[in-house]
Amino acid sequence: MRSFLLFCFLAIWLAGCAGLKHNAVEVAKNVIGISTKEVEEVRPDAIKKTFNLGFNDCYRKTLKAMQVIGAYVYAKDPQKKMIAAYISPEDTTVFGVFFKELDASTTEVEVASPSTFAKESVAAKLFWRLEKTDAELERIAAAEKKEKEAKEKQDKEKK
Repeated sequence: MRSFLLFCFLAIWLAGCAGLKHNAVEVAKNVIGISTKEVEEVRPDAIKKTFNLGFNDCYRKTLKAMQVIGAYVYAKDPQKKMIAAYISPEDTTVFGVFFKELDASTTEVEVASPSTFAKESVAAKLFWRLEKTDAELERIAAAEKKEKEAKEKQDKEKK
């Protein structure tokens, strides 16, 4: 009898109106930590900057920058022109990056977060990387790698 009541409850709940289904989907996304609603709601307060990059290049460079700065991307949707992420796998402060294609070679990038610190920090790091050419970023990465290896070697020699 108990399982029959549970089945009836689930059947009625799943057969609800479209609004309830959408709400249920959003609740489920919140529970598993992949909802973008929080960053979409604070988008009007986003930090914005325009770049001389087409949307595809801007989107690609942003994903690469997120990887380099250690952000954990949990949702990306090129169709909706957005990426949602956590500051890091350990710091689950959310932020979103939205793209507005102004023309074929110009894109406005918006960084939004309920956290002012996260928004400002991510915007500074991301915008700095988007201003650099791919060649400049490769040189910087090589120099950082070389510096890291030298420090590790030094630390190893101290032991």
